[in-house]
Amino acid sequence: MECLRNLEECLGLMVSPTKSNIFLAGVRGIVRERILEGIGFEEGVFPVRYLGIPLVPMKVSDQDSYLMKRLIIIRDAIVRAYGSRERAISGLSKMVIGGRFASGKVYELLRVGRNKKSWMTTIWKNYIPPRFSFVVWLTCGNRLTTKDNLVLFDHPDRTCRFCKGPLESKQHIFFSCAVVGGIWM
Repeated sequence: MECLRNLEECLGLMVSPTKSNIFLAGVRGIVRERILEGIGFEEGVFPVRYLGIPLVPMKVSDQDSYLMKRLIIIRDAIVRAYGSRERAISGLSKMVIGGRFASGKVYELLRVGRNKKSWMTTIWKNYIPPRFSFVVWLTCGNRLTTKDNLVLFDHPDRTCRFCKGPLESKQHIFFSCAVVGGIWM
């Protein structure tokens, strides 16, 4: 609490115990009680509310959809890239071209620092049919719709549809499936 009083003296800002919360992670028992007594703030809980409105409208849990979790991760990455929420909103507004949002600009922002894969220039050639390039691109990027990837979308059946093996994965289909493996040899 002394640290907060020093802050008040230096900046002239008053800390209001009725409007402030403290969040404690990994602190239990008597230590937790002493901190709460000494500081005089109410213990905060998530989701945090501001003027009665949740800042994050819901808690993210394991049961939430994969897509929702990815969107939250992307949102947080954009805010981190710009340094603050306000700068992120300002920066994203510049990505609107002619009244339409250009998602490619956001993709470029998120890709900063990532190296282009060497195999990408090999598969995208004029003489290779696009459908083949696309399948190779999906496979190399681990985005081929195999049942091990469908687990993210709560797909219950993981067995190989060809040989009824234990797990359908890209490794299994291309190298160890008794039925389909012969095609690739």
